[in-house]
Amino acid sequence: MSSSLNRLKAPTSCLLLDVSMPGMSGPDLYQSPIAAQIHLPVVFITGVEDESARSRLIQQGATDCLLKPLQDDALQDALAHAIGEA
Repeated sequence: MSSSLNRLKAPTSCLLLDVSMPGMSGPDLYQSPIAAQIHLPVVFITGVEDESARSRLIQQGATDCLLKPLQDDALQDALAHAIGEA
């Protein structure tokens, strides 16, 4: 995991993470930079409509949590908001 965190020290504007990934969930992965005090905006994507999970992710600091299949405009808007261009 430390090599992944080292990559995050390079210019990274935003993380786009799937909630459900093989090996480690997106929310679990998101905790690594937080623990290392690396502050990056994150947009989650998910194929499961679960408003309580979405609310929890946003409460924990996510910019947004989008439902798949993604709408191009929704993704562009969420990423623009995450990197401060909205």
